Amino acid sequence: MLIGIHSVVVEVGDFEAAVDAFARLLDRRARVGPGARCAVFGLGNARLAVRGRGARGTSGAPLEPARDGLVGLRLAMRSEDAGRLAAGPLESPTVPIELVAESARAAEDGTGADAGADREPGLGREAVERIEAGIIGLDHVVIATGDPERTRAFLADELGIRLALDRAFPERGLRLLFFRLGGVTLELAAALPPQSTSGGRVDEERDALAHGSPRAARAEAADTFHGLAFKVRGLEATRARLEGAGFALSAIRAGHKAGTRVCSLRAPLCGIPTLLIEHPPRPGEGG
Repeated sequence: MLIGIHSVVVEVGDFEAAVDAFARLLDRRARVGPGARCAVFGLGNARLAVRGRGARGTSGAPLEPARDGLVGLRLAMRSEDAGRLAAGPLESPTVPIELVAESARAAEDGTGADAGADREPGLGREAVERIEAGIIGLDHVVIATGDPERTRAFLADELGIRLALDRAFPERGLRLLFFRLGGVTLELAAALPPQSTSGGRVDEERDALAHGSPRAARAEAADTFHGLAFKVRGLEATRARLEGAGFALSAIRAGHKAGTRVCSLRAPLCGIPTLLIEHPPRPGEGG
């Protein structure tokens, strides 16, 4: 049984600059393994691993992307399910996916960095919950696909990830499928056939996050990562801090989901279109 997102993996050419950029974005330190070109940032509900180009994954295979960006998604599973779901890289028809046993969440990341990092001040779930204004978690990961049925079947039927919503947006030329796992959304974006669209403009939030509409994906094209969204508490204060840290951001605007507010980095961070999203307070929460 899968229980959550263990980590998203970013591969970069300039490791030190990337770690600095994410430290400024997230406003926290990374755990860096001795002698390893890998740094792990805790997000409360997941982790973000930054690897220098040429670093190796837990399988020992070198990771060689053409450019900086997201290169992998690691899913956490219960240790007792290891007999049914073998830990390690999957033969995935979509983006690269690796399974990690639950016990490994507080163990080494395969490169000397502590993937759990829950004991590091400011990185674990409890410390993140104390943040008054800032990034408090991973909200969703966007994947563009040219074959939504194939990818849906793999995520829902083979891996057992809950499909929360499957909906077409003709005015945007998109079909969006939302999978929920451990409080994080995996958002699958597919282009609608031309006859299914109404010629409407692509939503500003989607365009800003995707850095170009997923409608460009062809049916024969491989699935690709298309962006990250981070959950924020105190969006105005967070935006002001990020501007002071050297980031250029869009204006705050209403999000597509009712009650949410968003803003985006004007330039992809390490090749990743990045969105910040603030959800309305839950009943009983302050603010």
